[in-house]
Amino acid sequence: MSTATEGKSRQSMEEQREEEGDWNLTALNMSKPLSGAQKRKKKQELEEKICRIPKITGFLLPTSGSSAQPSACGSSKEHASTCSQEEIPPQSVSEYGSEVNTVDSSEQPMSLETTPVPMEVEKPSFHTVEIQDATAEAVDIPPKSMEKSGFLTDIGLWPNSSTLEMREYWSKNGNSSVRKPLEKLRNEGFPKSFKDGRCCTADMFLRNCPNGDKVERKWLCYSNNTGRIYCFDCKLFSSSTNAFSSDGFSDWKHASERISSHEQSQHHIRAVIDTAKFSKLEGRIDYKMQQQIEELTTYGQNLVKRLLSVIVFLAERGLAFRGDDQTIGSPHNGNYLGILELLSEYDAFLAQHIQTKANKGKGCTSYLSANVCEELIQITGDKILEVVINRIKMAKYYSVSVDSAEDSSHTDQLTVIIRYLEENRPVERFVTFLPSTGHKGEEMADALLAFLNSVGLTIQECRGQSYDNASNMSGHYKGMQARILNMNKYAKYIPCFGHSLNLVGKDAANSCSEAVTFFNFVQALYTFFSGSTRRYKKLKDQLDMRGLSVSMPKKLSDTRWSCRADACQALVHGYDNIMDILFEFATDIEEKSSARFNSSSKTLQSVQLNLNAAVGVLKSLKDFINEQRTKFDAFEEAGKRLTDTEEYIVEHRRLQRRNVRQQPLDYGHSEEAQLTPKEAFYAKAFLPCVDKLLMCLEHRLGAYSEVCDLFGFFINFPAMDSESINIAAEKLSAFYKHDLGTTFGDELIQFQSFISLFLDEKPDDCSIEQFMYNTINDKDVRDTFPNTEIALKIYLTLMISNSSGERSFSKMKLIKNLQRTTMSQSRLTKLSIMSAESDILRGLDFSNITKTFAAQKARRLIV
Repeated sequence: MSTATEGKSRQSMEEQREEEGDWNLTALNMSKPLSGAQKRKKKQELEEKICRIPKITGFLLPTSGSSAQPSACGSSKEHASTCSQEEIPPQSVSEYGSEVNTVDSSEQPMSLETTPVPMEVEKPSFHTVEIQDATAEAVDIPPKSMEKSGFLTDIGLWPNSSTLEMREYWSKNGNSSVRKPLEKLRNEGFPKSFKDGRCCTADMFLRNCPNGDKVERKWLCYSNNTGRIYCFDCKLFSSSTNAFSSDGFSDWKHASERISSHEQSQHHIRAVIDTAKFSKLEGRIDYKMQQQIEELTTYGQNLVKRLLSVIVFLAERGLAFRGDDQTIGSPHNGNYLGILELLSEYDAFLAQHIQTKANKGKGCTSYLSANVCEELIQITGDKILEVVINRIKMAKYYSVSVDSAEDSSHTDQLTVIIRYLEENRPVERFVTFLPSTGHKGEEMADALLAFLNSVGLTIQECRGQSYDNASNMSGHYKGMQARILNMNKYAKYIPCFGHSLNLVGKDAANSCSEAVTFFNFVQALYTFFSGSTRRYKKLKDQLDMRGLSVSMPKKLSDTRWSCRADACQALVHGYDNIMDILFEFATDIEEKSSARFNSSSKTLQSVQLNLNAAVGVLKSLKDFINEQRTKFDAFEEAGKRLTDTEEYIVEHRRLQRRNVRQQPLDYGHSEEAQLTPKEAFYAKAFLPCVDKLLMCLEHRLGAYSEVCDLFGFFINFPAMDSESINIAAEKLSAFYKHDLGTTFGDELIQFQSFISLFLDEKPDDCSIEQFMYNTINDKDVRDTFPNTEIALKIYLTLMISNSSGERSFSKMKLIKNLQRTTMSQSRLTKLSIMSAESDILRGLDFSNITKTFAAQKARRLIV
């Protein structure tokens, strides 16, 4: 061979190795010693190759009877190789199993004439390989994990180094989602692959066999993002760095030669074998281990699922968990272990676990202990709080309400309730109890702000606050609402409607001596019957004997008018029976008014009630009471019919006259007017009570005038004229200038025409404000009326009552009762949120809880 020919051959060899990423310089000139730079480069390449060596599981032989050698044409577990036996490389599987990293001549074409395949070796057909993975559930990548680059369907976006998770997933599922069909490639073309006037073609994905057949190269994949081609098997398993397994091949001038050379190279054949072996778990050393892990995982998940079911059952009902001991079989082991024992009678899995693990003492983990139960309670409570906070963040705007009460261990608990829009409707959620925060407005405000910051909520998104009328809450200077307003002027304070109405009723009940005497009598009546089981039973038997659905006498409450109304109703409807026993006279002059008062109070405690509706309820009650002021004769006739009495009982006593010193030219004072019993009762009892109700209602309504002045126009919005709409919109946008735009007025005028088209679809039990907000979202016109949607969202978010806080205290007293006073604060909060928000609790995914439970500690139980 001449020098010129030898130089040309060597140059061709150098170009080939440069394009395929093989920089083994010793192959170029074996006689010339390596320079320092070449040695450093070789060392670096060696380190990179060592890092790319597959795990031991990829080099072990399959079990006996399994296929040993794939065809060069077939390059994945899915595709059959139809090429002749001449194209199989001479290296056997056993030889490959003894080699870890072979780089030299890895890209050299294999001899086709001297590589016959022994007849006793069966060639596998990769498209018929069945994936029987004992850890199939673990291999399946969840949809969220598909967002990782290693699981994208564009192979050009994969990382250069594959992970075990990638190899297992793609070996199991194949490359059908990565590789487009040949016909589709022909139709779409390869527009992004143009380089130096050349591009990728569909013919590159076909291999010409010696017998003239054309076989599709199903190992070859094209990336639309990079415009290059890749080897599916080498991308996952190749230990050698080349263009097909790293950054992609794009030398279209030499594409035919390089593709043919690559598919006959040793490292490509090894990658094909690795893909096949990874698809058959039985051929891996960790098969038994993976099988055992899967069994333990299934066992752990089934156990924790049952434990969580019992915890959910007890928590949402506020029942106790523990007993006097933790011994399985003991009648004093509490509700938690007792229910598990009950379930084990019908659940073979749980019965076997209890039989083999329970009561074994130290060294045997049963996961039935109180500590594990507490961990699951904490995790579940945290998950519910996380769901609530995420929904609040999605809604953006929210209102807050806090209230305090003393628990059974004499610890002051501050409950936090947050109102926001969920599925276009306002909801109120309990989020936490804050212990011992103090009773000053500043202390409670600091505690609330610290909690909001800890869960990632900002006070700047708060648009409303509602507390009771205590001075530390509602004070204009040092109250909690004033502290919050100093930080966020948009957090409008709205006194609790329910609490305000209760105060009105309480003031009216104490407005005159006759009213005080009457309610003292009602309370004494309850005390008389409840103080003796014999008297209580006698009255109850008489009521039952007559078949009356009448309540027994009720106890009065210092803060809730509804209790007084219930007590008066019980007295009126059971009057004849009580009179037969007591032989005394009693009546309720305020039966009709108290009934309307009680109904209004219960309406104001509804979560779905909005501001305008609440103000309307109070105004209608005021008008009703005002009408009753002139109906004294009707009340008097009703009382006479009830008591069968025609005359007033008059106390005969000497008329007391005040001594007055006579003055010159003083003709004396006129005598005190002598009123009849009817006139005296009307002037001293009836009028003072009614007038006190009216005065208190008027005073309480004044507290809501500022907020109603901003949002009150919504209730009459469909019938308003354009000028009034502009005035109202200008006032509202001037206050919420950071939320509403300057075009709010024009937008409202257009929205009025839009909403008028759907007013006939408004349900009777839906307010006009709620209907307008629902229509915007249902008709998907938020982009057309963005300011209107924001204004209605803020309005519906406003907290108008702290009744939800009172309900959370009912849960607290149920959970932390007198028998559970040593309960920790964290446990109280978690159980309370699980009980109060049971709808979210029932919708939780137990698998997420079990994963969190398993990740917290190194556990013997795999979940």
